[in-house]
Amino acid sequence: MATMKELTAFDPDAGLYLCHLIACALRGMRSADDALPGSVAWGDVFALAKLNGVEAIAWMGLPEHPARPIDRKTAEAWRRASDMTLFRQLQFDAEREEIGSRLVAAGISFLALKGASMSAYYPAPGMRSMSDNDILYGRIEPLAGGGGYAARDGRRAERDMRAIMEGLGYTVREEAHGEVDFMRPPFLSFEMFQEIARPDSEHYGYYANPWRRTGPRDQAAFAAGSAGEMIWPIEDEYLFHLVHMFKHWEHGGGCGIRFVVDAYVFDAAMRGRGAGAVDGAYVRRELARLGLTDFERCVRALAMVVFGDRSAAGTLTMDDLPDTDDAAFLRSLLTCGIYGNIGFKVAHDVERSVARGGGERGGRLRYLWSRVFPSRELLVSAYPWVEGRPWLVPLMPMYRLVRGLALHRRKIAAELRALFRR
Repeated sequence: MATMKELTAFDPDAGLYLCHLIACALRGMRSADDALPGSVAWGDVFALAKLNGVEAIAWMGLPEHPARPIDRKTAEAWRRASDMTLFRQLQFDAEREEIGSRLVAAGISFLALKGASMSAYYPAPGMRSMSDNDILYGRIEPLAGGGGYAARDGRRAERDMRAIMEGLGYTVREEAHGEVDFMRPPFLSFEMFQEIARPDSEHYGYYANPWRRTGPRDQAAFAAGSAGEMIWPIEDEYLFHLVHMFKHWEHGGGCGIRFVVDAYVFDAAMRGRGAGAVDGAYVRRELARLGLTDFERCVRALAMVVFGDRSAAGTLTMDDLPDTDDAAFLRSLLTCGIYGNIGFKVAHDVERSVARGGGERGGRLRYLWSRVFPSRELLVSAYPWVEGRPWLVPLMPMYRLVRGLALHRRKIAAELRALFRR
């Protein structure tokens, strides 16, 4: 686990109380009326919940009659956020069903990813917030010899998918790395994928065929039409959750505590199926193939502590965490936001670059070089029209700079500030 510099002021008591509220909600109970630490304000807990996208599940664990009442402004904002989480989930579920039915009618199968599938494992609707829905789609056929499927005719599938989304009133907000991000006001957002790992990812080869372990949700309907909604076994859902979390933690701007709540919920769902129902040997074997054995052990251990029985009882302290690395990990998870922040990403990338030698200055220069001159594989993934036009590659740094300044000026400025204030 990479060690990170302290990036954000953090009140451990507020963080642990937020985890306590989540632990209570996961058990269908409410916090004791007097459990809020004396040094913590309700506004601080709500702000931390909002930063991590866990307002709804924390709201469900709040005491019924807190000894220190929540001020009206905070309570109203918290209630609205909780209501909106449920409303968004219901809207996303209904819209995903409509999109899925149209894809299947066009001969295209689909697989709901990340929050769209994992919300079903939470104890109650409206607990798991989602900013969008991610969908893997493709025209698939059985693999030779049985056991899974593979996609074919990707260009036709993409053309038909775009027509379906546009017919439903969606417009393209962004597209890169084989992902097309569709938006329809006021808040519906669907990210459509044919690949689920980027070429620069260490897990790109593992997910070269993401349909390999899928099966139809409704076998009879699928057999009749050769397309349908696909699902992964829960073991593969869990593995992909860890891969996704690792991507944000190790190569993005970090990730929030919601990822750890998801890990806890997955673990509970797998244990709830009873002995022998989940292939633990397969999970351990695949974690080793993915290089995530230690990462998973750290995430699962932290989840069991911060959402376990002591946390639900309100007696957990930072001293109960196994070691200082776990405390630092929790701190970063709670303070860097749902999907991290640019300061975390720059600090993390430069630290890894420095570790390869050349000191702080060399680390910064290597970071800048990688941002200005990404690999050819990454360029083609981000800009497919570069494929087959090698003469364009030398021009891409200037194109990326002009495009970045036109569309992402603030993001670039924030990245440079984070790089040079170290």
